[in-house]
Amino acid sequence: RKVDEAERWLEGLGDAPGVVALNCIIDGYARAGSLERAEAAFESMRRRSLEPNASTYNSIIKAHAQAGDAEGAMQRFAEMRRRGMQQDVVSYTSIISAYAGVGDMARARGLFDAMREADVQPNL
Repeated sequence: RKVDEAERWLEGLGDAPGVVALNCIIDGYARAGSLERAEAAFESMRRRSLEPNASTYNSIIKAHAQAGDAEGAMQRFAEMRRRGMQQDVVSYTSIISAYAGVGDMARARGLFDAMREADVQPNL
């Protein structure tokens, strides 16, 4: 599988991969439906003394959303805010999708309203 190949490539780099490479790996794991691997790659950033950026958080939020883990997505969304990162339309779309995906339409609507209040415009 491509995910396994990517993991071997990442391991072969040792401490070399930077934020951009790890963001790509996290996004790939998210697309492959591997939340556990996405979280492991996310946590490996800290072990490598790398700071996750907004793209990193958007990818891990998306990974949780695709796995049906709305609460995990919200934890990462809140962590992003605590770290002072700007939440954009991608951040909000992912968290809204997470709650809509588990059938919590009230929470999804509340987040949509919060997005508008934050002056983040949906891209329809």
